[in-house]
Amino acid sequence: MTAHDLAAEQAILGCVLTTPASLRQLRLGADHFSDAHRLILQALRAAVDEHGDPSVLMVAAELNRRDALAKVGGAPYLSELRQFACLPQQLDWHSRAVEMAAMQRRALEVAQRITQMAQSASDADDLQIALASQAIELGKLADDGLTVDTPLTSLSLLEDFVNEPVEPYDWVIPGILERAERIVLTAPEGAGKSVLARQVALLLAGGRHPLLPRVKVPRKRTLIVDLENPPNLIRRHARGQVNAVTAAGLDLGDRCYIWREPGGMDIRREGMRQFERVLDQVRPDIVCVGPVYKLTTRHGAHDGFEEQAAGIQHQIDQLVKRYGCAFWLEHHAGKGKDANGKRSTDPYGSSFWLRWSEFGFGMALAEGCTDGSMWTLERFRGDRDSRAWPDALLRTGQPGAQWGADWSDPERKSQLMDLCSELTGE
Repeated sequence: MTAHDLAAEQAILGCVLTTPASLRQLRLGADHFSDAHRLILQALRAAVDEHGDPSVLMVAAELNRRDALAKVGGAPYLSELRQFACLPQQLDWHSRAVEMAAMQRRALEVAQRITQMAQSASDADDLQIALASQAIELGKLADDGLTVDTPLTSLSLLEDFVNEPVEPYDWVIPGILERAERIVLTAPEGAGKSVLARQVALLLAGGRHPLLPRVKVPRKRTLIVDLENPPNLIRRHARGQVNAVTAAGLDLGDRCYIWREPGGMDIRREGMRQFERVLDQVRPDIVCVGPVYKLTTRHGAHDGFEEQAAGIQHQIDQLVKRYGCAFWLEHHAGKGKDANGKRSTDPYGSSFWLRWSEFGFGMALAEGCTDGSMWTLERFRGDRDSRAWPDALLRTGQPGAQWGADWSDPERKSQLMDLCSELTGE
């Protein structure tokens, strides 16, 4: 195991003991330091909080109160640390050295676990799952980088922030969904939400608006993630859609992919690494996933709804951060009913789903419709931005675009079509 950088730790602690105000500049946690120095830093922070500008004796008293003074070498060691003090403007350099040593320790810990797993695994499946979990740990280690090298770009004066130029919309579905945004769509079982998701992926890859199939839009790379249906069932249901789209002259090129995991996956564990491998290869603009509840299987099946939802959402947020793609997520509607006996469109399971995504809609059979040809889109959460979402979805009977859309406000539809014309130059 790589040793701590004790000299750099001493320089930092000596600096803070000499100039307590410099503690505000220190962005390292106590866990970056060796055992004795960790105790000193914790006591230093407590003493600064209580006294503002504590003396060495005050810090020693805080350590004594914690029964830790003897463990760190007593008051004489605190005085000795001041001899190693760096200047406050040199804290970042010494902090990088301390954090580098901590990163080396974490990397070696992962390497040791991998070695132990490789030696003790009983079969290939166990080894693959174990390696996937460690791959996630290595990915986090690589993504986190050094704290002292991370600029606080998200901190600024509000007045300066609002006066910065506003970037133009980076549309995936023009007028509807931008890159890095998420929509959750719920519907009763068998309503056709999977068909709609395939339509979104196919038409965007072919350069058509998925809700206005005759309207041209910039082509996008798309990925369908089917977590429920066996391969032959998907082929039978999707073949007509694909053939109709290509027969209409749309070129899908190498832009529309499907990833099949009919048994589902646990995205909080080995499934995350699988997802990353697929996104690394496809680099999609939008990912259409469903059903959401099958992103926690095996281990996750025994967790509560809140734990499942929080885990899925956290991992999808990480994928959005790394790859910048939009997510179209299918979810089942809950079984509950309102006072009039109408089934709820709220997502099944945790209420966490009500406040996570940028957009949340439920498909509800239109009043008076008995043949399933018209569904209203009901919001189960407020939109985070003003968009041209339709008010209803209509079955068209056309195999390539089985769902059409309807807007109660014709002007909103007209503006959407004008936006598409502007984006394509037609």
